[in-house]
Amino acid sequence: MKIYKLIRVSYTKAGTYGVLLDNEGNPICCTIEPPWKDNQINVSCIPCGFYHCHRTRRIKSNREVLMLENVFGRTLIQIHVANLPSELKGCIAPVTYWKKFKSEQGGGESTKAFNKLMNSLEGHLSLFIYIQTSISIHKTS
Repeated sequence: MKIYKLIRVSYTKAGTYGVLLDNEGNPICCTIEPPWKDNQINVSCIPCGFYHCHRTRRIKSNREVLMLENVFGRTLIQIHVANLPSELKGCIAPVTYWKKFKSEQGGGESTKAFNKLMNSLEGHLSLFIYIQTSISIHKTS
């Protein structure tokens, strides 16, 4: 079983940015997510933790995604293609690089990064992903 690590390196009002590493600590891609908003449904990135993921297909588009299981207080959290945090409803998008768009920080070449991630699974149908932060989040009053 593969065990990957997502290290979140930046939290902003617009999004959460990280790096996804394989079993051996090699970087696979960058990631974008919605900002942290106390795990609110459809607007927040998910809590840090250890999650089982499995390959599946989106019903509407029939595109392959990775579905995260047992996310506290959430359902249908996926790793899928997107270029902006505003396109995500709590999900994670792999990107090749971070990029500033006209009004939003996002990422480029998401499809390329997603394909690289799926190829790294080497035929495995599932994996574990450990999501952690490299920084402390402090609320200010």
